[in-house]
Amino acid sequence: DTFHLFPETMEFLKEIEEFYNFKAEVFCAEGIPVGDKAAYDKRYGADLWKENIEEYDRVCKVEPFQRGLKTLNTNCMINGRTRWQGFERAWIDQFENAPSGGGLAKGNP
Repeated sequence: DTFHLFPETMEFLKEIEEFYNFKAEVFCAEGIPVGDKAAYDKRYGADLWKENIEEYDRVCKVEPFQRGLKTLNTNCMINGRTRWQGFERAWIDQFENAPSGGGLAKGNP
């Protein structure tokens, strides 16, 4: 949770959890309770995404994503890179094997 999603995003997640009878693991900025926007704003400021986009990406996207992969012991993921969204993505494989030294296998829709 980046604390800057459309409200419908988390509502939709709850619907999916109920429909499929599971609980999603949600990761957000380290040290901030899931869903606690006030705590996020107090620590980082409500406008971090405007003031320092690189820090916002690190705090709200990169670090939580990496922590999630490690916490969940992930070895394969389906990512959001779609071949139809741009020329540079047009040639990515539908499936990328994990590097021989370790890493993630990736499914590209």
